[in-house]
Amino acid sequence: MLLLLRFGGFLLLLLQLESVATLSCEKAGCAYCRYGKMQQHCAAFCNSCGIGSVNSINTGVRITKPSVNQGRPVQTMSWNRGQEPNKYTRPYNTKSPNVKPATRLPKTPPPRVCNGITPCIPLEEANRRYEDCCEERGIKTACINYCRYDISLEEARFAFMHGKCPFRQLQTYLSCAAQGKDRRDCCRKKGILNGSLAFCEYFCAPDLDGFPGAKPKYQPCAQKLMQMMNCFWAGLQ
Repeated sequence: MLLLLRFGGFLLLLLQLESVATLSCEKAGCAYCRYGKMQQHCAAFCNSCGIGSVNSINTGVRITKPSVNQGRPVQTMSWNRGQEPNKYTRPYNTKSPNVKPATRLPKTPPPRVCNGITPCIPLEEANRRYEDCCEERGIKTACINYCRYDISLEEARFAFMHGKCPFRQLQTYLSCAAQGKDRRDCCRKKGILNGSLAFCEYFCAPDLDGFPGAKPKYQPCAQKLMQMMNCFWAGLQ
């Protein structure tokens, strides 16, 4: 019985000592948990204050998580007096943007070169000029439809042989086709005036003096009418 009383008294003494230690730690406050001795004697109390080991105390830098700001790098820093700041950055947003492929522009065809040999004016425009000239210079109305650079040899024969286009207007008809230009150089390059047809040069330059008209000996020149029309067309600019 005496032994039990002594043991109970010893436990009571320990509880009192522990209570005193707890009270003394609380009385000192969490601020003293910065020191190693305080952490050793009041480990439980300091842990309740949220204070870790002495290795994490007094580093001088408080690290905070960088805030998110639309993918841009954000700097957060905290330092004690007399110390250099430590910088923590977050890298740029590495998400690739949606880049639309560049639209290719259609290729523009190179402009035609007016060299006097190959036509560079569209046929529709050339024929319009031809018809306007025929109207202005009084070509017979029935012949206006034959004022075309794409006229065939059969059409031309029919027009002049059946009176649609009078022979007396042949020079005016060809002059409008040539637009008043001398196209003998083109006719020579195309072989129209080669050999025995050299005398046909008047038909390649219808505004020259001495135009022969529709004489029988010049009928072979009519066989080259299509090539002549091409030279007349190539002379337009």
